[in-house]
Amino acid sequence: MGILLSFCFSTSAQHVGDRHDPHPGARVREHHKHSFSALLSHTHIINGVENAGIRGINRPSLMLAYNYSLSERWAVGLHGDIITETFEVEAHGAEGGEELLERKYPVSLVGAASYKVIDHLAVQVGGGFETDGSETFGLVRFGLEPFWRVSSRIELLLNLNYDIKIDAYDNWTLGFGVAYGL
Repeated sequence: MGILLSFCFSTSAQHVGDRHDPHPGARVREHHKHSFSALLSHTHIINGVENAGIRGINRPSLMLAYNYSLSERWAVGLHGDIITETFEVEAHGAEGGEELLERKYPVSLVGAASYKVIDHLAVQVGGGFETDGSETFGLVRFGLEPFWRVSSRIELLLNLNYDIKIDAYDNWTLGFGVAYGL
């Protein structure tokens, strides 16, 4: 999903200590192993074609992600996204020739790794594929994801991904959503 990626890193939250805490009022880190997120996003297709002219085009998209936390800083996940409209794009084939591709509601699925570099920012990298049912392309994704804790389980996310579609086209995605930690 702009599959982070899609990448949603929601592995920790804070809460106030309980009544058995020797330091009442101290902040304690609660670590969640599982995280699910949903984001509304916008995808910018760099070599998009519209009205017979080649230029960047924008299309709405949706992103869903699952992440498993390996530690306080590292997580791995499966991210999926769909561009919710049909579009045409100028693609560069393996032979160096150019061709026009029509993509009908393409879906991406990406395996991703996330690393929390500071308290409210994760970087992501992953690989996977994009398909529209007729043609499939491999992809490599890089992302940044600032997040803000709303409660011990809920985070608000801002997601920025750059996808390189192998022998096809590139796009970047900007999304906003929510993650829920378990």
